[in-house]
Amino acid sequence: MEIDFSRVFYEKYFKGKDRVIEVCLKNGRKITGAFVTFFVGERDRREPFITRWHIVDEKYKKNFGIDEFGFPTGEIIDQNDIEV
Repeated sequence: MEIDFSRVFYEKYFKGKDRVIEVCLKNGRKITGAFVTFFVGERDRREPFITRWHIVDEKYKKNFGIDEFGFPTGEIIDQNDIEV
């Protein structure tokens, strides 16, 4: 059985006290911030536990990734783009 790294990543992230994280992508890019939401995969389609993550700068984490005008901040990252 293949390891679902999205679940491992989820459990490790949400058990920790410091929610600021540096995510390394497969293309070599690094993003620092906090996760404010995530997209759960569909089990019937054999998707991973989490398919995408919404990461924002730490200063926006209490706003759930939405600025004062109602526009999203940060970016959405596909689980498949994260370096394991």
